Amino acid sequence: MHGGSGGTAEQVEVVTNFVPVAGVDCKRIHVYLVEVTNQDAQEDGGEGSDQQVREAALRSALFSRAVAGTGAERAVFDGREYAYSAKGLHKEWPGQELQRSVDGGDEAPGRFQVALRVHRRYETGLVARICAGDAAVPEAAAKGLQFALDSVLRVGLRPWLQCVGGRYLSAHAAVATDAGFDIWWEYRLAVHPTRTRMLVSVTARAVPVIASDVRTLDDLWARFFEPGSGAGQGVADAGDRAWAQFEGCVRGLRVAIPGDAAAATSSVRVAGLAPKHADGRCVVVGRDTVVALDQCALAERQVLGQLSRRQRGRLMSQSAVAPARRLELLRHGAQLVARACRDSGALAAFKIRVGDGLATAPGHVLAAPQMQLRGATAAVAADTGRWELGGHQVLDGAHVRSWAVLVLASAQALGEPQARAFAVQLAKTGSEAGVVFAQSVPPIVYGSVQCIERAVEDACAAAQRAAASGERAQLVVCVLPSPAVAVYGEIKRVALTRVGVHTQCVLAANARGHRPQLLRGVALKINTKLGGSTAALHGPAGAPSLLETEPTMVISADVTHTSEAQGMSVAAVVWSVDLHAQRFAGLAIQHPHRMEIIENMDAVVRHCLRIFYARTGRKPARILYYRDGVNDSLLPAVRDVELPAIRRGCALVEPAYAPPLAVLIARKRHHSRFMLDAANCRPGTLVDAMVGPLAGAGGFHLLAHRSVHGVSQPVYYLVLDPGGLDIAQLRQLTYHLCYTYPIYTRPAIMPAPLYYAHRLAARGRLQLSQRFDALPCFATSRAETKKSNRAAKAHPPHLVPVHADLGNSMYFM
Repeated sequence: MHGGSGGTAEQVEVVTNFVPVAGVDCKRIHVYLVEVTNQDAQEDGGEGSDQQVREAALRSALFSRAVAGTGAERAVFDGREYAYSAKGLHKEWPGQELQRSVDGGDEAPGRFQVALRVHRRYETGLVARICAGDAAVPEAAAKGLQFALDSVLRVGLRPWLQCVGGRYLSAHAAVATDAGFDIWWEYRLAVHPTRTRMLVSVTARAVPVIASDVRTLDDLWARFFEPGSGAGQGVADAGDRAWAQFEGCVRGLRVAIPGDAAAATSSVRVAGLAPKHADGRCVVVGRDTVVALDQCALAERQVLGQLSRRQRGRLMSQSAVAPARRLELLRHGAQLVARACRDSGALAAFKIRVGDGLATAPGHVLAAPQMQLRGATAAVAADTGRWELGGHQVLDGAHVRSWAVLVLASAQALGEPQARAFAVQLAKTGSEAGVVFAQSVPPIVYGSVQCIERAVEDACAAAQRAAASGERAQLVVCVLPSPAVAVYGEIKRVALTRVGVHTQCVLAANARGHRPQLLRGVALKINTKLGGSTAALHGPAGAPSLLETEPTMVISADVTHTSEAQGMSVAAVVWSVDLHAQRFAGLAIQHPHRMEIIENMDAVVRHCLRIFYARTGRKPARILYYRDGVNDSLLPAVRDVELPAIRRGCALVEPAYAPPLAVLIARKRHHSRFMLDAANCRPGTLVDAMVGPLAGAGGFHLLAHRSVHGVSQPVYYLVLDPGGLDIAQLRQLTYHLCYTYPIYTRPAIMPAPLYYAHRLAARGRLQLSQRFDALPCFATSRAETKKSNRAAKAHPPHLVPVHADLGNSMYFM
């Protein structure tokens, strides 16, 4: 295989997280619909009562009692709706239905009815056909068999795990933390039928389980907050906000209390201030019992629900284990799967044969590009993918002639001398990188988060007065007191739609630090927003890249669904406006709620082509379309709606104009992981798609980056249409575009155009017709919520165009 213009790609063998399925030797898998109802509710509650039993653990216990002695003991019940059996159990039932009345016991006093009804059956001979590469296997039948095997394997694995709070976990390689919990692992299995074989993916998800040395709720409180933060110094001194956070953590935990004959109660809820306790902070156990935290003894082995910021940080950092340890976890999971299929009583009847250990797959390491800077070429390190500016400057540096610093934090959080020192250091760092700041000491303006629009206008006016030429403000650097979404969103809304100025937000804590890496990143973002470019692509060993051989326009699209503006959906389309795919323009489009397919794509593409021609003087000889956020069910719609619309858009420019169109779908949500010798794969490692609708037919996984923490996650690309390009060329270009994200000096996880579309979709939701911080979701009281809801109903929020002064820039960076 060739890696493109740079020559032959290096061959490697990677370890995957897949276990191959060798076969299923039972003839059929019978599926039964299970219904569990509360007979007492039927008799007492009438039609309006809730008769269905929904708790999975209780449903499983009642099912086991109901099928005892009926011959259905070996049926596998998923705890939700379906039971699976390798034999036709219904042949012995009257009317092909089994109904049993059972007692709920201690878990749920009362009588319950369990009913099993025939649902359907699957022929397991499909597995052999799939493994033999039979392309005639109906997709619907393969999906149904996949669903059945999924459930059978997941339930069959449970005897080898420990049930903690209704979840089946493994303490193998558990990680201890100082935040009140240990990290256990939840193994998740998923069956994937491919064109040539059937695979089972094994993933291990971190779950916080209360540590054995945390014996009371008071112990848990002591580890809930960061030491020295003030919140965890004492229960009595805790503020209402801290207490409300802790309430979410302890709600539902099982505790034993003094004088209670029962070992534990089913739930705990926080009552807030309680006069019965001297500290004033207690919990309510059961219905009415008020108990102090230090009197509530925690039952063993419980999963924490809501976590504090400190605990979330510990969970994320310590669950990102090194590749060698992750590989050990995955191999342990594969051993459990093999043992369950071989020795588990529940799975024995299905005769599922799986391979020993994790599967391997052939891979290729693509050649990295060279990065063209101003007057120099930066080499890319093969093992990390990094390239450095060093003493060089960006390819095209912006000129910042009129700017100001707007401090929305208090003077105590960031005084004027500190703000001025931050601005001076930012200008110095930017100038060293090639971004020219005409003023090293810009105006410092203080404003209030209550009057953001006025504060931004004041900062713009100060910048214009201070500029040597009296030029209108180009940039306002906003220093925020906290990462509050409402404040950030309102700043961007005002700047993008009302004032028409570029903004760069920085937290006050970071403005005090002057960290070189952060300042350089901020300078590169400012450079990109104001029309500069960090670097240009060259092919490996100086060979021309595919973008340099003929005019190519790169288009990327994404759709996001907001939670703020009445669930509005926003579609974002970005497109390149130069011949090197460095500069992009974008368009945010309001969509109906939860709509995934982009409407009026033909008009959008016509607009893209006109701007490309106006900037370059040439029509694209090829169009490369990257689409994000498309699952299997939406693929036909993208193929049948969006792609014809793109071709119609080309014809709208000129009837005979039909450039080749290459289409790739990018997916980040998948189960595939790859490692090389118990380490992360090198940047540029490519593995032909092992799973998915196009496995073995153009789809591929690409590991463009190398993670600093944990295991690198590949992006899965589906090639719907290569557009006349060689697949190797398309893969090479996709990898190289990962190097063009302008604020990184290393490859990004996916191509820069996909990042731009994602950023524009997130920024587009802020282009609202009304104040972002006045939306109902940000109300702090019930009265404010009612007022905001009334205003939203009277004048529903909608998207407005970005200011004319920003429309042709990369304002979304």
